[in-house]
Amino acid sequence: MSLMIYNVLGRQKVEFVPLEPERIGMYVCGPTVQEYSHLGHAKTYISFDVVVRWLRASGYDVLYVQNITDVGHLLESGEDRILRKASQLQAKPMQIVEHYARHYFQDMDTLGVQRPDISPRASAHVPEQIKMIQTLIEKEYAYVANGSVYFDVTSAPGYGKLSNRRIDQQEAGTREAIRDEKHHAEDFALWKRAEPEHILRWDSPWGEGFPGWHIECSAMAKKYLGATFDIHGGGVDNIFPHNESEIVQSECANDADFARYWMLVGSLNVPDQFGIPTKMSKSLGNYVTIKDALETYRPGGDPHVRAGRALHQPGHVQRGVDARRAGRLGAPQQRGVACAFADRQRPRRRRGRGLHRTARQGAHSLHRGDERRLQRAAGRRRAARPHA
Repeated sequence: MSLMIYNVLGRQKVEFVPLEPERIGMYVCGPTVQEYSHLGHAKTYISFDVVVRWLRASGYDVLYVQNITDVGHLLESGEDRILRKASQLQAKPMQIVEHYARHYFQDMDTLGVQRPDISPRASAHVPEQIKMIQTLIEKEYAYVANGSVYFDVTSAPGYGKLSNRRIDQQEAGTREAIRDEKHHAEDFALWKRAEPEHILRWDSPWGEGFPGWHIECSAMAKKYLGATFDIHGGGVDNIFPHNESEIVQSECANDADFARYWMLVGSLNVPDQFGIPTKMSKSLGNYVTIKDALETYRPGGDPHVRAGRALHQPGHVQRGVDARRAGRLGAPQQRGVACAFADRQRPRRRRGRGLHRTARQGAHSLHRGDERRLQRAAGRRRAARPHA
């Protein structure tokens, strides 16, 4: 029986055929490590853990690469997320990175998520990013402007093929400050010149600066998986501009297809003050950390979490999950957490909600050893979800 994958590139289910028989290269966008990971991250990385486990159990040799973003991921204001956190805590940027990266892996270990084969950091691959930017300039897909380098979206006819957006529909300044030095409002930054107050900076042919957010994944994916590889995973919320920019800059630089299959996971939604489902995110402050959730529900001992994982099927990872339709995962109130920079004043979060009632029924069945009833619960969960 062949494996069918819903490929976001093309919006259809297609038969999965790896580039090399029995070998799969898979890249998944990892976290920006400026805060403790929340349940939205748990949903995403459990999803891809299930995919990787299934592929390996099916006999494939999977090389799984998941990056760590520690530079270049900017706020709408143009401020680097890591630098902002470092300023808040009066710490060095790499202290922030080391602390939260360490806790991210601890959270994944506690959830039983297998670690990727390679976890490259953006800051450790600046030479590769500079080299790719130089190639794009030489091919006239990019241009230098006052110490920064931008990709010219009008030079690439394929720009927009993943998100199905035309250039005139795209918003200027997304994830970066709008600068008059750009040729077109939609052009995105490959390299940003460093302002005097910007601590994270590297020498480059264009002066001191730092890489843009999108170029890091292109450079690291090429280094570890090659110009063309099998599966690219991530969150559906990053389809534009991040994933779209990855594709166009990679294919223009390498003269080859980038990822052949795009598997993007839906967001974990929580109700806002008006009851409208909204993506759980750090920027909105509407999140429950994995650590707080695990204070109540331990995956090793509580059957709710184990069954919820068992009922999470690869075929449905793209759909978003509305936490209002879930059973109660009562998150304890936030409390002080001792860390290297005395980050003890985290605000209280709204109590989160978690696993679906069907998952709870399956959990009790698993706890009693009733495998037949567990299978029925799993069937009801899958039947309730429309296929992507």
